[in-house]
Amino acid sequence: MSKISDNKTLSAMPDAPLPENQGAQSVESAQQAHSVLDRVLDDKGGHLFTGRIRSFESGKYLLADGRSVQVSASCLVQPKPKDWVLVWSNNHGQAWILNLLSRDSADEPLVISSDKAIQINARKIGLNAQTVHVKADNLVTHAVNNHSVEQTRTEQIKLRVTQVGTEIRRADRVLEKVNGSLIQKFGTWVVNAAQEVRHKARTVLFD
Repeated sequence: MSKISDNKTLSAMPDAPLPENQGAQSVESAQQAHSVLDRVLDDKGGHLFTGRIRSFESGKYLLADGRSVQVSASCLVQPKPKDWVLVWSNNHGQAWILNLLSRDSADEPLVISSDKAIQINARKIGLNAQTVHVKADNLVTHAVNNHSVEQTRTEQIKLRVTQVGTEIRRADRVLEKVNGSLIQKFGTWVVNAAQEVRHKARTVLFD
C-alpha cells in the first residue's frame, strides 16, 4: 500500500524547514495530494516522499539524496534546484515529481513547461497583469469580434499586408509620413472637407 516515507514525513522536516508562510500551505497541499494518490496507487505499490532538488544534469533531476527523478505530465510547473517537491517512486526504482511544494526565492518566476502542446478550454478566461509579454515565431488569432481599448499603441513592423472588406476610421487627427512612395488605388475616391483640402508638392498630376 502506498504510504508517506517514514524518514521524510510531510508534517515535519527538522533538517531543512520550509520557508515561513509557505510551510503550512505546502504541507496541506502535499497531504491532500497524498490522500488522493494513496487511493489511486494503492494496488500499484511504491510510496510517496518529499525531497529537495539538488541539480538538473543531462536532462535529469537529482534529489539531495542522489536519486534521479523525472517530471510527471501533471506537474506543469518546471522544477528548479533547491525546490521542495512531492515524489512518487514505484517498486522498480522509477520516480516522478508530482507536485512543487515550495520555492525559497519569492522572486523566481514559476515557469510552465511542456514538450507537448498545451490547450486551455474554458467558457471565459480572464488575465490580469501589469505587463504581458508574448514571444512567438507565429501568432495566430481567430475571433468573431475583437475589441481593444488602449491608451497608446506603438508598432514596429517590417511588412504589413491587410485585407479588409470595409474600414471605418474616426479620428480627431490623422498624420501619415512616408519617406518613400505612397501608392493608392481607388475605384472611387470621395473627399468631404468642412474647410479646405491642400496638396503641397513640387508636382501634382491628375490623369
